[in-house]
Amino acid sequence: IFGGGSSGKTSALRSLALATSVDSAANNWSVYVLDFAGLQLGALEELASVGSVLGESDVDRVIRLITWLAEEIQLRVSAQSARGATSFEGLNDQRLPRILLMVDGFDSFYGFLDAQHRQGEYVGMFRRICQEGRAAGVHVVLTSTRSNEGDGPTRSAMSTHLVMSGPPALLMDHGVKADVLPEDPPPGRCTIDKKHQLQLAVPADVEAIRLRIAEDQ
Repeated sequence: IFGGGSSGKTSALRSLALATSVDSAANNWSVYVLDFAGLQLGALEELASVGSVLGESDVDRVIRLITWLAEEIQLRVSAQSARGATSFEGLNDQRLPRILLMVDGFDSFYGFLDAQHRQGEYVGMFRRICQEGRAAGVHVVLTSTRSNEGDGPTRSAMSTHLVMSGPPALLMDHGVKADVLPEDPPPGRCTIDKKHQLQLAVPADVEAIRLRIAEDQ
């Protein structure tokens, strides 16, 4: 998810987390959040589907999460191979949740990984999560200011690119023509694959999250 400051990227992640919480009873989601863009997602930790919300100060926990996800993908891929399954759905194992990893501020997060003592290993590990995770039921959503920042192979692994509404010049930087979005789009509106409109973020998501937390409790 690309966009400038205050374009709705973080609100979009809140909306996605809320959607998984609502859907979790039917489809069993586990959500993990890496908050590297202003620490605005802490409230999500109270949602039943969210395992943890971690930031730049949680160095050891972030590294453990990345390591665990990489190992979990390998275990799931091995299980698929052993059962002759070609996809996560083919495992037909209701005990395994789909996992959603949301990274708010990919540019800062990539810098964080690159600064660690074993940076090459951790950057490569995260890259493999993005490249191989989807087939194992592990999904990744990244937010970023610009489409050319961070790790190139990781960006290329993203199957869908969304651009939040913003000034025409910023949209053009991401290859989106000015006429794809209306002149005054509502909050949370974005483009998908540079051609179509999508209402991604829910403007009232913060209050909706509070209500959902109350229901879960």
